[in-house]
Amino acid sequence: MGSSLPLTLDPFTTLLIPIISLPACFCLNAFVNRKRCFAMNKLVDLDKLLEMIDNVQGEIVIADENIDIVYMNKEAVNKYEKYGGKALIGKSLLDCHNPKSKDEIRRMYKSFANGDSRPWQYRIPEEGYVDLVTVTPIISNRQVKGCMEMVVKIYEK
Repeated sequence: MGSSLPLTLDPFTTLLIPIISLPACFCLNAFVNRKRCFAMNKLVDLDKLLEMIDNVQGEIVIADENIDIVYMNKEAVNKYEKYGGKALIGKSLLDCHNPKSKDEIRRMYKSFANGDSRPWQYRIPEEGYVDLVTVTPIISNRQVKGCMEMVVKIYEK
């Protein structure tokens, strides 16, 4: 076994590390630097990984432990353009939700903070498709660092 190096990571990278374990991405070992990371003993270009996440065919929004948005992929920026699009980064996730959804978000964060790491999932019916929404906590060192929301459209056949 190799030794771990002390790392200083920016807030975005700190939030990104746990989500890299998504099935479509990689399980991160312990080494990250500005351009590369080792995932499953394989060198991965971090810029390439971020490009992949930015181009996922679905909306991805990542919020920190304070419920502030720290990342939105292209689909999310386009979807939430009427609320400010990319300008939402740095603002509260609550700013672009209705009162009922705000209560659910607070309840979800409280659940995550109390140790429930199960993702929340629900469907929103739209004209001709259904939005499948999955919100999963981002946990690092047994602490909730935020959450990731992914919305995928499921089209009727």
